[in-house]
Amino acid sequence: MFQPVITIDGPVGAGKTTVGRLVAGELGFAFLDTGVLYRALAMLLLRVGADKDDYAQAEVIARNMNVKMLLEDEHHMLEINGEVVSEELYSPDIEQIVSHVAQQPRVRSSLLPIQRDIASTGPIVLVGRDVGSIVCPDAELKIYIDAPVAVRAERKYLEKIDSGDTISKSIILSLLQNRDEVDSDRDVSPLVVPERAIVIQSENLSAMQVATLIISYFSDLRGREEQLT
Repeated sequence: MFQPVITIDGPVGAGKTTVGRLVAGELGFAFLDTGVLYRALAMLLLRVGADKDDYAQAEVIARNMNVKMLLEDEHHMLEINGEVVSEELYSPDIEQIVSHVAQQPRVRSSLLPIQRDIASTGPIVLVGRDVGSIVCPDAELKIYIDAPVAVRAERKYLEKIDSGDTISKSIILSLLQNRDEVDSDRDVSPLVVPERAIVIQSENLSAMQVATLIISYFSDLRGREEQLT
């Protein structure tokens, strides 16, 4: 049976994860933020004491990761090597190395089959930076969410304030600008607007407004498909 896939790509701070969860919840789809897999890999590297530049070790760990999608209390969770992972993936130690680990070509190629296996179990909403271009290029609906970097920095700053973090807005802006450059310029799976993707500028829209737009696009698409059958 055909299982629909919706991909949502975009830069850091564009609101992909929040929007993706809303869309998945409204449609009753599974949800995967593919960035979690790279965070899990970074966690496993730290646990064995490997250096962030030990690409051979990172590739071995990535190829041997056992990943399962779980549904607990209507929330989709990831089980990595028998352990349900969540908040620990957002520790400062992991934040410091995850982008470095994620840009390694052999690491990305090693995690690609895992992402595609999860996507094949759909219906699912996939969020990331290459899900529409590389992971699921044939997805039924592809979305690219964007916003000016200053707007994204403001959002991240407010999130940090809410969580009790005292990081300055100027530092966040600098970090996002650097991350945008790394994501867009890497040789493998760079951040791009995927072919056939609908671009949504989220600067003046709430997460729910963006999610509502995506759901309407999906409904229209399915309606057209049904007319052709």
